[in-house]
Amino acid sequence: MGVGRLVMQAAAAQLTPVTLELGGKSPAIVGPGADLAQAADRIATAKGWNAGQTCIAPDYCLVPRARQADFVAALHQSVRRRWPLGEADPDYTALISTAAWARMQRLAEEATAGGATLVPLMSRTRDAGPTGARCMGPVAVLDPPADCALMREEIFGPLPPIVPYDGGVESAMAAVNDCTLHQPQHGLPFGGIGPSGMGVYHGRHGFDRFSHLKGVYLQHPLVGAVFDRWVRPPYGAFSARLLRWMLRR
Repeated sequence: MGVGRLVMQAAAAQLTPVTLELGGKSPAIVGPGADLAQAADRIATAKGWNAGQTCIAPDYCLVPRARQADFVAALHQSVRRRWPLGEADPDYTALISTAAWARMQRLAEEATAGGATLVPLMSRTRDAGPTGARCMGPVAVLDPPADCALMREEIFGPLPPIVPYDGGVESAMAAVNDCTLHQPQHGLPFGGIGPSGMGVYHGRHGFDRFSHLKGVYLQHPLVGAVFDRWVRPPYGAFSARLLRWMLRR
């Protein structure tokens, strides 16, 4: 978001239009009547791909308040099934750098200090494998403060906040009954709103967005002759009658 502001500021000085695809806070919404096992499995898998380091990973989970505990249990079960060896599982990956790992620790610690509860969803074997300390399994963050960095910034890591809800949420796009699969659909416009960006692209939408649609009017000789005779000055009595007729007066 910070880089996006700098880009937009530089473009504004030149009156250059911009399309910004910024970091998203993509919520995964669990409906009141959702199949919790299926919903948790698809969310956990999408969050676990590349250890959450994808721009379309579900960022946080909105869950009916009465079903929060059951949803966390279903997440735990799904993670254990998908990555049975925990952080040492060959199908799981590490964070890209020690700086990314340290940022995840900092986000988690700040949320905890604000009253959140951390629930590890994967067995901790951080020292296993060639990735060393950079490996971090998914950790559910229950009831994080709304003003903590975890809820303000794109997470880009394996910390799924679980937020109970009683109402809805605004979003630029939506995938129903799955996660992330709206992004590769090139027939759909892709883009965020507010802090997540502006403008859309993909397929024809991207062509239109990054092109200037130039309007060209070609005057017909007959219409041009009428305009030369009756529309352009000097105006006389006929022009006044024509104007009154056009205005129905």
